[in-house]
Amino acid sequence: MACTGNQREGRQPIYSAIAIETGLAIRQMFHPPLRQTEGPLRSIADVLGVDVAIPDHTTLSPRGGGLKILLKRLDHAACICLPSASSA
Repeated sequence: MACTGNQREGRQPIYSAIAIETGLAIRQMFHPPLRQTEGPLRSIADVLGVDVAIPDHTTLSPRGGGLKILLKRLDHAACICLPSASSA
């Protein structure tokens, strides 16, 4: 595998705090296994049109231990639409 730019072999990718917090918030709200948070995170980033590195479950697991996610309670109904990975 060839290294390009300033990346060195074995160097860990850097993820934004918001990407990690969003992944952990998805887990807290919907209770999927950590492996299944990468897809919804990628979909959210695509819908918002942001170019952000999406952390995988091996990054979320150690970061989630000491991080407290405070979910805001809404006084009204909210719709969250996530695309389905299955094809019928």
